[in-house]
Amino acid sequence: MMDKPANGAWLRSVVSALVLAAVGVGPVTVLTALPAMAQDDNPFAARVTVDGAVITNFEVQQRALFLRALRLPGDPETEAIRALIEDRLGAAAAKSAGITVKADEIAAGMTEFAGRANLSPDEFMKALADEGVAPETFRDFVTAGLLWRAVVRAKFPGPQVVSDAQVDRAIAGTVTQPAVRILMSELFLPLQPGDDPDAILADARAIKAEIETGGSFGAAARQYSAAPTGQNGGRLDWLALENLPAPVAEKLLKLAPGQVSEPFVLPNAVALFQLNNIAEERVPAPAAVQVEYAQYLLAPGQDAASVRAQVDRCGDLNIVARGQGADRLTVTKAMASALPQDVALELAKLDVNEASTALRRGDWTVFLMLCQRQALAEAPPAPETDPAAPAANAAASTEPTPTPNPEPETAKDDGLPEGLIAPVRAAVQDQLSAKRLEQRAAGYMEELRSEARIEIK
Repeated sequence: MMDKPANGAWLRSVVSALVLAAVGVGPVTVLTALPAMAQDDNPFAARVTVDGAVITNFEVQQRALFLRALRLPGDPETEAIRALIEDRLGAAAAKSAGITVKADEIAAGMTEFAGRANLSPDEFMKALADEGVAPETFRDFVTAGLLWRAVVRAKFPGPQVVSDAQVDRAIAGTVTQPAVRILMSELFLPLQPGDDPDAILADARAIKAEIETGGSFGAAARQYSAAPTGQNGGRLDWLALENLPAPVAEKLLKLAPGQVSEPFVLPNAVALFQLNNIAEERVPAPAAVQVEYAQYLLAPGQDAASVRAQVDRCGDLNIVARGQGADRLTVTKAMASALPQDVALELAKLDVNEASTALRRGDWTVFLMLCQRQALAEAPPAPETDPAAPAANAAASTEPTPTPNPEPETAKDDGLPEGLIAPVRAAVQDQLSAKRLEQRAAGYMEELRSEARIEIK
């Protein structure tokens, strides 16, 4: 990997700035395999044609290597083909509109991109060269992004209109929601490959019964727990409820302080949790939480403390993992609600750039590091349903249909200090406007794609 690489959050912010593409919110993990050459081994043979414009095997392989070097999500070859098709469509739209970019603009774009990793363009291209990526591939990537940005600005000029009601809803989602915090303790019984899960579950239920008949959860955690917290009786600091896996949060909310949950079966453990306290207050609380995290697999016998000493942030793990194979390090971005339960539980305990070594994958210990935790003003949109479904459901229901409240004509700004109303509203309006532009740009690209003749060989 690169000597001074940026983490996934930086990469996505740069790509968004260059191409105005919205970043997805589902779980994404870097694929570790090298991209395969197309069926035709001739590097200059056509792999894809877009309205007669040729994308060669070489271009696909180079873009795949580039994406792999940046550790962007998805299958490198599939994503390379998709991106190159969009590059051709954007370039054609730019040509039709008479849009070009100058050499100094391209050079500035390359400098900006490399600068986000604290590298000069030459240093960045040298790091890419170590991964087999030609300088022209980086230059073409930046050029395509700049062209598309110019096309979008020409297609959708001026600021995107955002209503006061939309701003009100966005603000309400961040300043008026109750924030729930949980104080709890944990106990993990290891579940190794080949172990009988039913036997481990039986042990967990026996421990729970012992605690409920006068035993101490702390004493049981010190005796049985395989988690590092076992040494202090399994006790954790206050945790935000929205950072916990939904099934765990749901069960904890049903407990009274002092009660112990039913056992949870996780990939490598069976867990018990004790609720110690719960607190609720009205503070800035997100509608949804998105996290980005790195998983570096420690080989048997590899010293975790030595790795931690070399790592201040997620990007530093690329240096630690250099030359060890791409399967040793993955970077994932996902909604907190969609994470694997064992990963979500560990991430909930971490602040940004903190790490845990509590998880295992077979013989490998997972060095888990939180790269970013982002509160979203709005939860991701729900999946689209059959347009006929609401009418059918309404016809079958005996409940009266509620009348929707009219959108407020004036801003309420509940929860905002008076001196912050104007600047906060302006910042939220800018954010929503940028999001709308990204959505319109994505829609325009889909329109171009639907009208194009695309052949993938």
